[in-house]
Amino acid sequence: MNLNVIKSILMKRTLIFAVALVAALASTPSFAREVLEPAPLSGKIESIGVFKNGVAVVRERFDAPGVGRYATDAPQSAIHGSFFVQSDAVVDATSTNLERTVDLSEIESIDWTRDFKDCKLQVVLPNETEPQTVRIVASPASQNVSNPVDPYSARMIPNPNASANGVLLECEDGKVVWVANPSAMQNIVLLDGVPEKFKRFRPSLVFDVQKTSDQANGATIWVSYLTRGVTWAPQYRVDLLDDKTLKIEQNAILINEWRDFSDAAIRLYSGFPQIPLQSSTSPMSPAVGLQDFIAGLNGVSGSGSYRRNERYMTQMAITSNSAMGGMARDVGFDASASESSIGDGVDIFAQEIGTKSLKKGDRILFTVGKAETTYRKSMNWNIFDALDVNGRPVDFNARGINSEAMSNHYAQTTSGEASLEYSNRFPEPWDVLSFDNPFDFPITTGPAVAYAGERFLGQNSLFWTNPKEKTILPLTKALSVRVRSVEIERMFDSLNERHNLANPSSQTRAFLYPELKKDYWGKTVNINGSLYRVAVYDAEITLTNQRDEETRALVSRQFTGVLDPESLQNFDSDPKIVRLVSADNWAWPSNLRHELQMEITLKPGETRTLKFSYQAYIHM
Repeated sequence: MNLNVIKSILMKRTLIFAVALVAALASTPSFAREVLEPAPLSGKIESIGVFKNGVAVVRERFDAPGVGRYATDAPQSAIHGSFFVQSDAVVDATSTNLERTVDLSEIESIDWTRDFKDCKLQVVLPNETEPQTVRIVASPASQNVSNPVDPYSARMIPNPNASANGVLLECEDGKVVWVANPSAMQNIVLLDGVPEKFKRFRPSLVFDVQKTSDQANGATIWVSYLTRGVTWAPQYRVDLLDDKTLKIEQNAILINEWRDFSDAAIRLYSGFPQIPLQSSTSPMSPAVGLQDFIAGLNGVSGSGSYRRNERYMTQMAITSNSAMGGMARDVGFDASASESSIGDGVDIFAQEIGTKSLKKGDRILFTVGKAETTYRKSMNWNIFDALDVNGRPVDFNARGINSEAMSNHYAQTTSGEASLEYSNRFPEPWDVLSFDNPFDFPITTGPAVAYAGERFLGQNSLFWTNPKEKTILPLTKALSVRVRSVEIERMFDSLNERHNLANPSSQTRAFLYPELKKDYWGKTVNINGSLYRVAVYDAEITLTNQRDEETRALVSRQFTGVLDPESLQNFDSDPKIVRLVSADNWAWPSNLRHELQMEITLKPGETRTLKFSYQAYIHM
């Protein structure tokens, strides 16, 4: 075989190998993904779950036609740990900044030299008053930079659309003007040469669909995350239909400061969600740099727009669900509730309210539910204790606390035996409505107004109440029911008599926690070298009904010591005695704290004085 034949064979083999190599590289998915520009892909927000603290649960759907690369706008403020991509195909998701073609109406800032090169403007130049026609001249800096922003050089791009340089203008007379600060130009009118489209880098989410289960139907991609910017505020209207029945209506105000959405299924969440990372934005957001991400995890204030959004959301947070605060009820179990009135307890409830469409900045008011139920109206008054556990008078002013604060303190020590109607702290008489939640969903914390026909009765707050559970709505102070509460220590001639307990180990507890030991009244007892005086207090509660209708009064009176049941006078029925703290759990030695709960019906113009006595020991 001659040399020319050998060269011919080698050249053919080399050519075949080269063609095969090119074909193999072209068919390799990774190589194709590097050279292919991602196709635009629009998504549909399927559902938004809204919490009252401004956090929203978003689920968005994307339908990709098949294998390939697709780009869509990336979420800007997804909460860290909540961003997930799910699909019926094999999909990778990349967060990046991509150059997009946009309209003039879509750009937020202008790079004059880059965007309007060779365009003619009518403008009033700095330090001038008359407009003139100028042409934007490309500066040497802009001519040497074909792509001023490298989207892959850094995750954080402070402002890729801002011009780092000024603008060079050529006037009609041939004079060239350099304007270092383009924002100083006034009354700008675009004349001609204005491009229809502009290039802008946008935070983008790129889906790399590598394999689909059904090539004919493409791939379905779901993106779910928590974000900030959508919230809702509940409000209630209560109408008294007659003396026994009321109608309650729950409205919701949905506030959208996030982005436009249409026909999205809305869920109104109620509860107290645990979202410890809500101050940290997911690193899948292109606007979050490494330092900002770590600072968010550490709870340290960072920079960037997502931090401004966070401050904004702090301002717009309406409320969190609560069962305490102000005129709220205690969180203790309502022992008076019947078994049939106990509903299914829920910790986080999602109320489906259908689909809604809102643009960014809009808010909408709609009705969630209406229902009727029976109610009872009463005047509620809680009288707090004037003694501490050692039997000494409490000087609230000297301690820097008011009566309402002290009564709330005592409310938190309640063992839970008190019924709901009595367990609310009203240092002054208040008119109150009590009723069961008639909805099949919880009443969530929010303001409520009450009307009787067209007459406004008052506004207060309703607090979290499960279905069938009892709740109350305080209306207004009961100014037409006059009240007075006093107590006087009874004086004894035997005050100086002293008794020593023979066996302190067995008798001390019997003395400190007696059922009732009248033999000790007015005497001083020596217990292990400490002196205790047994005091007796005569208490009176006076109520005057100045209304022209009967008034149902629910009165509770806290006292430190032991009640004398023989001293009860002028009660409609025997009051209920509730021990607020057990002897085993309280500091020893000390008095026991009790609460006397009574229900009285006052006729129009009636004055009633309730009397009772109790004993307490005072450490001397």
